[in-house]
Amino acid sequence: MTEQEQTNKSQNCQELSDYERRMVDIYNSRGAENPQCPECKDKGYIAITATMVRPCKCKAKRDAERAVKNSGLTDDLRLKTFKSFRTREEWQHALKRSAIAFCEDEGHWFYTGGQVGSGKTHICTAIINELMAQGRIARYMVWPDEVDAIKGNAEDFTTALQKLMEVPVLYIDDFLKTAKERRIDRQGKITWDKKPPTTGELNAAFKLVNYRYNRPEKTTIFSSEFTIEDIMDYDGGLGSRIYQRCKKYRINIGDDDAKNMRLAE
Repeated sequence: MTEQEQTNKSQNCQELSDYERRMVDIYNSRGAENPQCPECKDKGYIAITATMVRPCKCKAKRDAERAVKNSGLTDDLRLKTFKSFRTREEWQHALKRSAIAFCEDEGHWFYTGGQVGSGKTHICTAIINELMAQGRIARYMVWPDEVDAIKGNAEDFTTALQKLMEVPVLYIDDFLKTAKERRIDRQGKITWDKKPPTTGELNAAFKLVNYRYNRPEKTTIFSSEFTIEDIMDYDGGLGSRIYQRCKKYRINIGDDDAKNMRLAE
């Protein structure tokens, strides 16, 4: 405790009645049995009068830890940082440079689409980790998992969608991802084509994106196998909103199996 804090504490105590002092002492003595913080006993607050508390110096750290826990990021995803992102090729350097610049430039969205396995999830997760380190509240979601989990239940869908609308920073991984369609050409060659999103999925995506589009303080990050141009073909209103909010932070990674880093490992 600094000399000024000791002086303030002494002055506060002098102004308290015996009853108020007892109430302050009772509040400040309660808390966790084996607290990590001896000052607030892990409550996050310290009483200075019978009716007034102040945040403990440990509260900011606890809030940050809670935000990470509630972000939806697994331990594995927490390890995906800018430092661990491989940059062997120029397109990887360009992707990383854009992501780092984005973290220092508020008011925009970030979108990267295209080649499977090219590090889109890694770089977007690195963005989320950096923004949380700056103290921002973030949420990670895998689009097909969460949409499928609540599909068919209107009440659950509305509740879940509302939470995603309101979070300050939202990262949507595998945005609009669909099952691929098997095709066989005349020579017997098998290919797998991306199926377009369903009308229901596009409606849900538009509702979520439009809400956040109209609130400049909301930051949204996307990774997808679809480019923004693909999405505009499916729904011009949805794609153009993402396009406008991302501005220069739109990165398309062309289809090329040589860019699939999972195959290179």
